[in-house]
Amino acid sequence: MKPDGEFIAWTALAIFIPLTLSWMIPTIYRTWVEYRSRTKALDLLRVYAEKGQEPPASVTATIGAMALTATPFNSAAPAPAGAFSKPTRANHLAHVAGGVVCGLGAAGIAWWRWPDDGEPGALVIWAVVIAIFFAGSVAARLVGVFTTPSGRLRDASGRLLDER
Repeated sequence: MKPDGEFIAWTALAIFIPLTLSWMIPTIYRTWVEYRSRTKALDLLRVYAEKGQEPPASVTATIGAMALTATPFNSAAPAPAGAFSKPTRANHLAHVAGGVVCGLGAAGIAWWRWPDDGEPGALVIWAVVIAIFFAGSVAARLVGVFTTPSGRLRDASGRLLDER
């Protein structure tokens, strides 16, 4: 290994580029799919308008429902599943599981590469920083696990509606 900062730069690139892409690619894809569905809906309405016909009620209702749920900040309709949806316990637990795996992996790398004597290298420092980051994210998500309502419907007395 070279003692200069080249190793640190390549380590940062090897870690942060895949992390950034793993966040960006699904977000861009979801945005493109939503755009495509809205464009197809407008094309369908355009076809009916060119024919001079009124679209059937089922088509109008479907497009209206899609328009209401297309904007996540619209309070008239629930947000669609995705980046802006209301988090559930399952969502928080999924992030906890991923954070635990990534944090333990980073801690394992730090332990594996920790020198017997002398200063720790750049890889160990990066691994410790990443392990601390994931430990913090797990702690935050655990708070969400215990504070998020279950999402199951209850009656006024607090009993679950699906219990008989």
